[in-house]
Amino acid sequence: MKAYIITSPCSGKTATARHYSHHDGLVIFDHNDLTEMFFDREQITIQSTENEKAELLLSYLDAQLFPSCILGSYMPTNPTLHPEIKIIIVIIPKHIHYFYTLKRRVRSILGRIHEGIPLTKCIIPTDRWDEWQNTSAHRDQVKSYATKHNLPVYRSLQDAITTLLNRLLADQKYPPHNS
Repeated sequence: MKAYIITSPCSGKTATARHYSHHDGLVIFDHNDLTEMFFDREQITIQSTENEKAELLLSYLDAQLFPSCILGSYMPTNPTLHPEIKIIIVIIPKHIHYFYTLKRRVRSILGRIHEGIPLTKCIIPTDRWDEWQNTSAHRDQVKSYATKHNLPVYRSLQDAITTLLNRLLADQKYPPHNS
């Protein structure tokens, strides 16, 4: 079983992937780690489109020999090109999403203060996902994408992963037990 879970930036993908990296037979990858690997191998560039990045992630997932899941935010143009990969959408509650975005912004500011950058320059966002309007706009794009492609939507990464694990357990075939 292979799955690609799409959710917006600041939805807890990295923390979830680190917490559940190998959970009950399901290996979970964070798209940021994989994207860095592809960038290092020069398989993608800064100019690569979102679809190119999504297709590279899906190809990587397709090549895995074990039950795997990638948590990402890149949306492939045609999610039906990989029928063996289940594509799932997660849209966390808005107030939690806003909090995660704010938390990322505060962490960024504190990190820059720690580096000795003057406070007046620290409050200027350096990452587009530090800004709620950008995260919120991507969130709306994910909602539209789910509707357009009739994809299942969950309210948390944990719920989506639990569903995948239940499916994995149901799909597993155990040899008969000989007493």
